[in-house]
Amino acid sequence: MVSIKTPTATTVTPFTAVEPFPFLIWQQFLSRAECDQLVHEAESNLAGSQRRTVMGGRALVPNTSVTFQELINRSPAWAQLVTTLSSPEFLEQLGVHLKLESRYVLRPVFTSVGGRLNNMIQRMRSTTQQTQLANATPSQLLSLAALRLTFLVRRYLSAIVTRLSGRVAYELLYDYSLARQGYVREIHRDSDARDIVFLLYLNSTPQEDGGSLQLHRLREGVSPLPRPNPDDCSLITSIAPEIGTLVAFRNTSRSYHSVELVTGDSTQRHFIYGAVTRLLGRNRSLRRQSRLGTDWRVYT
Repeated sequence: MVSIKTPTATTVTPFTAVEPFPFLIWQQFLSRAECDQLVHEAESNLAGSQRRTVMGGRALVPNTSVTFQELINRSPAWAQLVTTLSSPEFLEQLGVHLKLESRYVLRPVFTSVGGRLNNMIQRMRSTTQQTQLANATPSQLLSLAALRLTFLVRRYLSAIVTRLSGRVAYELLYDYSLARQGYVREIHRDSDARDIVFLLYLNSTPQEDGGSLQLHRLREGVSPLPRPNPDDCSLITSIAPEIGTLVAFRNTSRSYHSVELVTGDSTQRHFIYGAVTRLLGRNRSLRRQSRLGTDWRVYT
């Protein structure tokens, strides 16, 4: 069973660093057996048509989708992992290691599935998420527009009410991803609403097949941009995917990272990508920087 790990004589203590920006590497966050079970149950239940393909070689299932909800309904292992990631203890552990200052409150806007309104939302999602936009009927397009408006209103109301108490409304938004040959990410920082970004590797891949997470430092005197010129950056650390390892970092104006091109013909990198995401406003460290909006449509 997946659980929040507390330091013991046999637990691997997270490695933390501040260069080139605050990050942690938590080996054995999950055991090999836990990861193998999660991958097996995901791949047994998911069809290719249920995943969104992005960036050439990455297929993903957002945790807000009907497909993901069906997965956790069928799989106790995935249900337990969702409980772990959504827990206050998980956020507290990240906050301690990464020295966060904001006071957060979990507000499940996109992931709430209880009540009459949310049941209606799930039905509307089921009619729109399995159809490509180009093939959508007028009624599906209308449902999609209504969904986006509903989430916009709920997001603003939840965030504003929480802000009145001096706290930050957040939701943990993430996806289960499968990366294959051709997947690559350019040097970038994450979008404005994300405070902490994390990756949880569910399998290991050969280092020579690519796919490593690379952390970069921006050259002194260069203004930070969401997508900097690669010539202005230097590679500081490369982290190869390793089963059960959690990598997390603060999303600052200089939290530049990339993913090395996956080159292996048969490489399949299973992982969870997610973020502690503000429902309204910008990450405090990004408020005077160039904007990079969060694509809320992914989670509708």
